[in-house]
Amino acid sequence: DGRPVNGDANVQGLVDDVQLTGRMEYSYWSSHVDIDKQFDGSHEVQRCFVAQATVPACDLRVEDWQPDGGQALTTMGLYTPVVYLVPGVATLLGASNISWFLARIISALVAAIILALAVTSLRVRKLTIVPLLAVTVPAVVYLASVVNTSGLEIIGAIGIWLSLPGLLSDARRDMWALWCFSLSGLIVILARPLGMVYFITIVAVCTIASGRITALLDFARRHLWISAAHLGAIAFASFWYLAIYNPRVDPRMAEHLGPDVALVEQLAHSFGDITRVLQEAVGDLGSLEVPIPRLATLAILLLSSWIITTGWRDASRSVRLATIALIALCVVAIIAIDLNYYRILRGYGVQGRHLTPLLVGIPLLAARRARFTNGQRYTIGAIWVIAHLLAGYTALRRYSVGLVGDEVLEVFYFPQWQPALGIVGTLFALTLLLLTTATVTVRTTRAEGGD
Repeated sequence: DGRPVNGDANVQGLVDDVQLTGRMEYSYWSSHVDIDKQFDGSHEVQRCFVAQATVPACDLRVEDWQPDGGQALTTMGLYTPVVYLVPGVATLLGASNISWFLARIISALVAAIILALAVTSLRVRKLTIVPLLAVTVPAVVYLASVVNTSGLEIIGAIGIWLSLPGLLSDARRDMWALWCFSLSGLIVILARPLGMVYFITIVAVCTIASGRITALLDFARRHLWISAAHLGAIAFASFWYLAIYNPRVDPRMAEHLGPDVALVEQLAHSFGDITRVLQEAVGDLGSLEVPIPRLATLAILLLSSWIITTGWRDASRSVRLATIALIALCVVAIIAIDLNYYRILRGYGVQGRHLTPLLVGIPLLAARRARFTNGQRYTIGAIWVIAHLLAGYTALRRYSVGLVGDEVLEVFYFPQWQPALGIVGTLFALTLLLLTTATVTVRTTRAEGGD
């Protein structure tokens, strides 16, 4: 849920070559690690405002917290440590706000590299990049800018959805797409406990979209090094899940579990979670307590629908079939994740970020060969900018004064917390960044629809 330094502790524990010890306290996936206790300052920073939407953020720094006895706690101790190695390099500087922000920058840089590789490949193939605006929603941008395995998993999934269809459709040597697919695949497989399932699902859907089942086998034979790397990662991730992760989250280990309910009731609740999951996938900005305005969520969903329907007209029969199959798989995944959470915790824990790696594939696949007029591109870009501005303002309001009442201008007059650039400076910088991104995206001079 976007809490960065927790991940750092996990990596530092790996660097120190310390055995992770699972604990049932704090949360079922928590672990204590033998590292600098100062890293627990990350929890203290959060406790002053997280899960309290009406309470502003505080200025407590990680390095200023006075540690108590015992070992440091990480809530990510059972995840595969490989992806955490990337931002975790920053934790070698010690437990401080500087290492925290550096870890975020490293994580965001990796995400930017993946997107740059994918976009370059699309432009070489003369394909539109407008559908990217449908998937770079506020929640995705937020997760990609913090140290969170979901953020890198989602960006990795976007990289696969953008690169693999082209690699399966022809035998050209597209090095941009090859590097994007190889890097993105490793990240998706290793980021989270069941990432290998998402990777296999995405590859299967892209194979259906290609119209030839043999396309995947042909690609695997042409690029054995990529196949070997991904198969090796899947083997490691499967071992980690079966031997380390799954045994530690066995519900029989819990000190207390609520009463069980009938499967029919669980299914009914899971179906009811679909709309909530969509809202979180679009606009959750941290700890499930900072939703973007409903108007912005509605605008983004309508924008995505517009992009999908525009691409649907030019999509092949196999692409349409793959898109429909993907939508069905998303529904099945929501239900399966909810049922699994209920088995472990007697609660329904599916979140939007859990489904986003699959959801982003819908517009990216359906509108891959879409053609947009200049008017359509600029309208889509304008809606995207406005939606993100509303989201950014909401996040600033939540952390500066708290989400209290209907006074929307208090953030400018009486902020109790503000970022380094101040409220106005941050909004101005955000506006410039959004306008630049949208302009570069929509002002494309090459032909669309594919070469």
